Amino acid sequence: MARPRQFDRDEALQKATDVFWTHGYEATSMTDLQKALGIGRQSLYSTFGDKPRIFDEVVQRYVSEARAMIAERVGPDAGIAELRAHLLGAAGGLAGPEERRGCLIMNSCVERAPHDPGIAELLRGGLDAMRGAFGQALTNAKQRGEIRADIDVEAAASSLLAQNAGMAVLARTGATAEDLASAVNVAIDALLL
Repeated sequence: MARPRQFDRDEALQKATDVFWTHGYEATSMTDLQKALGIGRQSLYSTFGDKPRIFDEVVQRYVSEARAMIAERVGPDAGIAELRAHLLGAAGGLAGPEERRGCLIMNSCVERAPHDPGIAELLRGGLDAMRGAFGQALTNAKQRGEIRADIDVEAAASSLLAQNAGMAVLARTGATAEDLASAVNVAIDALLL
Protein backbone atom coordinates (compact mmCIF):
# COMPACT_ATOMS: atom_id res chain seq x y z
CA MET A 1 0.00 0.00 0.00
CA ALA A 2 1.38 3.39 -1.02
CA ARG A 3 1.99 5.93 1.70
CA PRO A 4 0.14 9.25 1.40
CA ARG A 5 2.16 12.35 0.53
CA GLN A 6 3.54 14.07 3.59
CA PHE A 7 3.98 17.53 2.04
CA ASP A 8 1.97 20.42 0.65
CA ARG A 9 2.29 20.50 -3.15
CA ASP A 10 1.92 24.30 -3.44
CA GLU A 11 4.51 24.87 -0.74
CA ALA A 12 6.86 22.44 -2.49
CA LEU A 13 6.39 24.29 -5.79
CA GLN A 14 7.18 27.58 -4.09
CA LYS A 15 10.38 26.09 -2.72
CA ALA A 16 11.27 24.77 -6.18
CA THR A 17 10.60 28.25 -7.58
CA ASP A 18 12.99 29.75 -5.05
CA VAL A 19 15.73 27.29 -5.98
CA PHE A 20 15.40 27.86 -9.74
CA TRP A 21 15.04 31.61 -9.26
CA THR A 22 18.14 31.85 -7.10
CA HIS A 23 20.43 29.44 -8.96
CA GLY A 24 18.98 29.18 -12.46
CA TYR A 25 17.94 26.08 -14.34
CA GLU A 26 21.34 24.71 -15.32
CA ALA A 27 22.92 25.11 -11.88
CA THR A 28 20.00 23.40 -10.13
CA SER A 29 20.21 19.64 -9.71
CA MET A 30 17.51 17.19 -8.70
CA THR A 31 19.45 16.74 -5.46
CA ASP A 32 19.20 20.50 -4.84
CA LEU A 33 15.44 20.34 -5.41
CA GLN A 34 15.08 17.28 -3.20
CA LYS A 35 16.95 19.00 -0.34
CA ALA A 36 15.06 22.28 -0.70
CA LEU A 37 11.67 20.59 -0.84
CA GLY A 38 12.57 18.23 2.00
CA ILE A 39 11.06 15.21 0.28
CA GLY A 40 12.45 11.88 -0.80
CA ARG A 41 13.79 11.30 -4.28
CA GLN A 42 11.01 8.88 -5.21
CA SER A 43 8.33 11.29 -3.95
CA LEU A 44 9.90 14.10 -5.95
CA TYR A 45 9.90 12.10 -9.18
CA SER A 46 6.46 10.55 -8.68
CA THR A 47 4.85 13.88 -7.78
CA PHE A 48 6.58 16.28 -10.16
CA GLY A 49 8.60 14.26 -12.66
CA ASP A 50 12.06 15.15 -13.89
CA LYS A 51 13.78 18.54 -13.75
CA PRO A 52 12.35 19.87 -17.05
CA ARG A 53 8.81 19.01 -15.93
CA ILE A 54 9.33 20.62 -12.52
CA PHE A 55 10.75 23.74 -14.16
CA ASP A 56 7.86 23.87 -16.62
CA GLU A 57 5.37 23.77 -13.75
CA VAL A 58 7.33 26.39 -11.81
CA VAL A 59 7.40 28.74 -14.80
CA GLN A 60 3.70 28.20 -15.56
CA ARG A 61 2.83 29.06 -11.98
CA TYR A 62 5.16 32.08 -11.88
CA VAL A 63 3.86 33.47 -15.19
CA SER A 64 0.27 33.02 -14.02
CA GLU A 65 1.02 34.89 -10.78
CA ALA A 66 2.87 37.64 -12.69
CA ARG A 67 -0.07 38.06 -15.08
CA ALA A 68 -2.46 38.39 -12.14
CA MET A 69 -0.20 40.98 -10.49
CA ILE A 70 0.03 43.01 -13.71
CA ALA A 71 -3.74 42.87 -14.14
CA GLU A 72 -4.16 44.15 -10.59
CA ARG A 73 -1.54 46.91 -10.78
CA VAL A 74 -2.09 47.99 -14.38
CA GLY A 75 -5.76 47.18 -14.90
CA PRO A 76 -7.95 48.10 -17.85
CA ASP A 77 -8.59 51.64 -16.54
CA ALA A 78 -4.96 52.35 -15.61
CA GLY A 79 -3.16 55.41 -16.89
CA ILE A 80 0.32 56.84 -16.67
CA ALA A 81 0.29 57.09 -12.85
CA GLU A 82 -0.48 53.38 -12.42
CA LEU A 83 2.09 52.47 -15.03
CA ARG A 84 4.76 54.54 -13.27
CA ALA A 85 3.76 53.06 -9.90
CA HIS A 86 4.02 49.52 -11.27
CA LEU A 87 7.46 50.10 -12.78
CA LEU A 88 8.72 51.84 -9.64
CA GLY A 89 7.38 48.93 -7.58
CA ALA A 90 9.20 46.52 -9.88
CA ALA A 91 12.39 48.57 -9.49
CA GLY A 92 12.15 48.35 -5.70
CA GLY A 93 11.33 44.64 -5.74
CA LEU A 94 14.06 43.70 -8.19
CA ALA A 95 16.80 45.52 -6.28
CA GLY A 96 15.41 44.77 -2.85
CA PRO A 97 17.13 43.07 0.04
CA GLU A 98 16.67 39.53 -1.37
CA GLU A 99 19.55 37.76 -3.12
CA ARG A 100 19.24 40.00 -6.20
CA ARG A 101 17.61 37.24 -8.16
CA GLY A 102 16.10 39.51 -10.79
CA CYS A 103 12.87 38.23 -12.36
CA LEU A 104 12.32 34.53 -13.00
CA ILE A 105 10.58 35.34 -16.30
CA MET A 106 13.48 37.44 -17.57
CA ASN A 107 16.09 35.02 -16.22
CA SER A 108 14.32 32.15 -17.99
CA CYS A 109 14.10 34.14 -21.23
CA VAL A 110 17.87 34.33 -21.26
CA GLU A 111 18.73 30.88 -19.92
CA ARG A 112 15.98 28.52 -21.13
CA ALA A 113 13.93 30.07 -23.94
CA PRO A 114 16.62 29.56 -26.62
CA HIS A 115 16.77 25.84 -25.76
CA ASP A 116 13.17 24.98 -24.89
CA PRO A 117 10.39 25.96 -27.32
CA GLY A 118 7.65 25.15 -24.79
CA ILE A 119 9.16 27.44 -22.16
CA ALA A 120 9.78 30.10 -24.82
CA GLU A 121 6.10 30.05 -25.80
CA LEU A 122 4.97 30.23 -22.19
CA LEU A 123 7.29 33.16 -21.48
CA ARG A 124 6.18 34.95 -24.66
CA GLY A 125 2.60 34.70 -23.42
CA GLY A 126 3.54 36.33 -20.13
CA LEU A 127 5.53 39.07 -21.84
CA ASP A 128 2.72 39.69 -24.34
CA ALA A 129 0.29 40.10 -21.45
CA MET A 130 2.62 42.62 -19.83
CA ARG A 131 3.07 44.52 -23.09
CA GLY A 132 -0.70 44.49 -23.60
CA ALA A 133 -1.33 45.93 -20.12
CA PHE A 134 1.30 48.60 -20.72
CA GLY A 135 -0.25 49.40 -24.10
CA GLN A 136 -3.74 49.71 -22.64
CA ALA A 137 -2.49 52.03 -19.90
CA LEU A 138 -0.69 54.15 -22.50
CA THR A 139 -3.79 54.23 -24.71
CA ASN A 140 -5.84 55.39 -21.73
CA ALA A 141 -3.19 57.97 -20.86
CA LYS A 142 -3.15 59.26 -24.43
CA GLN A 143 -6.95 59.56 -24.54
CA ARG A 144 -6.91 61.45 -21.23
CA GLY A 145 -4.18 63.81 -22.38
CA GLU A 146 -1.67 62.49 -19.82
CA ILE A 147 1.01 61.80 -22.43
CA ARG A 148 2.03 63.40 -25.72
CA ALA A 149 -0.34 62.90 -28.65
CA ASP A 150 2.51 61.85 -30.95
CA ILE A 151 3.44 58.80 -28.84
CA ASP A 152 3.27 55.49 -30.72
CA VAL A 153 1.54 53.43 -28.03
CA GLU A 154 2.69 50.03 -29.29
CA ALA A 155 6.31 51.14 -29.59
CA ALA A 156 6.19 52.80 -26.17
CA ALA A 157 4.69 49.65 -24.59
CA SER A 158 7.49 47.56 -26.12
CA SER A 159 10.05 50.08 -24.90
CA LEU A 160 8.70 49.90 -21.34
CA LEU A 161 8.72 46.10 -21.52
CA ALA A 162 12.38 46.28 -22.56
CA GLN A 163 12.95 48.71 -19.68
CA ASN A 164 11.42 46.19 -17.29
CA ALA A 165 13.64 43.40 -18.67
CA GLY A 166 16.71 45.59 -18.44
CA MET A 167 15.96 46.44 -14.83
CA ALA A 168 15.81 42.72 -13.99
CA VAL A 169 19.25 42.19 -15.51
CA LEU A 170 20.76 45.28 -13.87
CA ALA A 171 19.35 44.25 -10.48
CA ARG A 172 21.22 40.95 -10.71
CA THR A 173 24.47 42.84 -11.22
CA GLY A 174 24.02 45.14 -8.24
CA ALA A 175 22.00 48.14 -9.43
CA THR A 176 20.25 49.87 -6.55
CA ALA A 177 16.53 50.52 -6.31
CA GLU A 178 17.36 54.22 -6.68
CA ASP A 179 19.27 53.57 -9.91
CA LEU A 180 16.36 51.63 -11.35
CA ALA A 181 13.77 54.17 -10.14
CA SER A 182 15.72 56.95 -11.87
CA ALA A 183 15.64 54.99 -15.12
CA VAL A 184 11.88 54.42 -14.77
CA ASN A 185 11.23 58.10 -14.15
CA VAL A 186 13.30 59.13 -17.18
CA ALA A 187 11.40 56.68 -19.39
CA ILE A 188 7.97 57.77 -18.13
CA ASP A 189 8.82 61.48 -18.14
CA ALA A 190 9.82 61.20 -21.81
CA LEU A 191 6.20 60.30 -22.58
CA LEU A 192 4.64 63.23 -20.78
CA LEU A 193 3.34 66.45 -22.31
